[in-house]
Amino acid sequence: MPKIVDHEAERQRLAAAACQTIARAGVEGATLRAIADEARCSTGPLVHYFGDKNQVLIHALRCAARETGSRMLHALGREKGRAALRAIAQEGLPLDEVRQAEWRVWLSFWGQAVTSRDLAAEQRQRYTAWRRLIQVVLERAQATNELGAGLDLEREAELLVALIDGIGIQAMFEPARFDRRRQLQLLDAHLDRLFSAAT
Repeated sequence: MPKIVDHEAERQRLAAAACQTIARAGVEGATLRAIADEARCSTGPLVHYFGDKNQVLIHALRCAARETGSRMLHALGREKGRAALRAIAQEGLPLDEVRQAEWRVWLSFWGQAVTSRDLAAEQRQRYTAWRRLIQVVLERAQATNELGAGLDLEREAELLVALIDGIGIQAMFEPARFDRRRQLQLLDAHLDRLFSAAT
């Protein structure tokens, strides 16, 4: 009897292997052979499911974004207002080994996206969705009077994303200075100003 293959699950498995390879070796080191070794298969399935390395990289980026986004949505389901915003922001910071590995993937892709139209488009989509998610949380906080009515919520979402990126980059390059405690202090300082000044 022939083996039944769940093609979408296999694509996700290979994309996850690409993410792990990128986190360890960067985009340059994520050759088809290296990704196949991580996935414990030949390069054949990678070519079959994705076509070329560029498509593998795009799906790896989507895989990383999906993992982070899933955690953010889970946090949104548990919390509201400031607590929801803090929980979502924490998922975007390199606070532990899992999120540090995701940051290594993001940093690798940022460098490549500067000269790759396809990767740049993926990055734009990710940032658009992230800013929109944060804006929705701010809109809900404003609707319950946790935030003042006069705030430009689109601008506040942009500021928070920029802050998270800035903290994350510094934490990846100066982990001793920007440890978990310091990252959360900086995040909380921003949220304290946002919510206290707006009420």
